[in-house]
Amino acid sequence: MIRSAYINGVQAIRRPLDSVGFLAFLDRRADNRWVHWFRSLFAIYNVEDLVGLSTPWWTYKATDEVERWIGDRSTPLRAFEWGAGASTMWLSSRVAELHSVEHHPDFADTVRSMAPDHVTLHVVEPKTTGANPVAPSTKPGHEHLDFEEYVATIGDVGGSFDLIVIDGRARSTCLAAALPHLADDGMIVFDNTNRDEYRQAMSSHGVEPNDFRGLTPAAPFPTTTSLIHGGANS
Repeated sequence: MIRSAYINGVQAIRRPLDSVGFLAFLDRRADNRWVHWFRSLFAIYNVEDLVGLSTPWWTYKATDEVERWIGDRSTPLRAFEWGAGASTMWLSSRVAELHSVEHHPDFADTVRSMAPDHVTLHVVEPKTTGANPVAPSTKPGHEHLDFEEYVATIGDVGGSFDLIVIDGRARSTCLAAALPHLADDGMIVFDNTNRDEYRQAMSSHGVEPNDFRGLTPAAPFPTTTSLIHGGANS
């Protein structure tokens, strides 16, 4: 309820601020990280706006590290992500091949309209189940939805990936599906790992993440994004 009230409040004040040129004023100064973060607060759940800010919805520290890691690579990268959005566009300018799976068709259409040709967007909606879904989501209202086919998309695409992003639904199950497809020298970006369920998932698979906690675009509070490197966790 608090989260919904915050989002509604931000969206209510966005239009008048935009009309007087305040957001454009911030855009011109967004090379400053604190200004960028403040500007991003008005882009919450507005994928076009976040794309314009050239940032994925991970912590800034994690994004910096992923940027550095990509820059050190000498070969074209193959990537996969659960959860399309601003990260799709950010990744598309940095990798040679990107597969993104999204559960919401309308949102997928929005992202697809912006994506270049080397991005393949897979739309896989959850199935309704009576109880005990194979790939559950803990999001309120999703208790009877099974994201098994959504999670399994990485296997349907097949092969190994240099970079895998877990930032959609059923993330704990996604982690289990991601590990066999991670290249030996690859990396997983696992977002919002400040949540207990994700900490438990990483622990159960014996992975040792590098945690990056701190300022996050479009979030008024610090979050954690974890990076999991291949090889060391195999």
